[in-house]
Amino acid sequence: MKITDYHKVKAATEAVKVYGPDENTHRHAFQLGYITAIEKMQNHWISVEDQLPNPKNDFTPFLVYLSGGHGRTIATFVKETKNFTGYDSPETVIHWLPLPEPPSK
Repeated sequence: MKITDYHKVKAATEAVKVYGPDENTHRHAFQLGYITAIEKMQNHWISVEDQLPNPKNDFTPFLVYLSGGHGRTIATFVKETKNFTGYDSPETVIHWLPLPEPPSK
């Protein structure tokens, strides 16, 4: 299944219903919807204790789940250091999912 704009918008609409219409919802609804669509498509979180990503390129983005159950976000995995970076939280990454391939034009 490919994630299309339709899936993103539908998932974002559901995110607004779940998270409510606060000041951040409009800004983050599309991102939340995209994350929800990725989870529905793949639905197989990988624990960092079991396996780390082995990307083809340095600085590859992944969908990650943070410790403490406080959320999901996009983070970059740095191949050289074997760490996730680029997310705004003091929590650590405990699970990850690969992002789908970008469209081919």
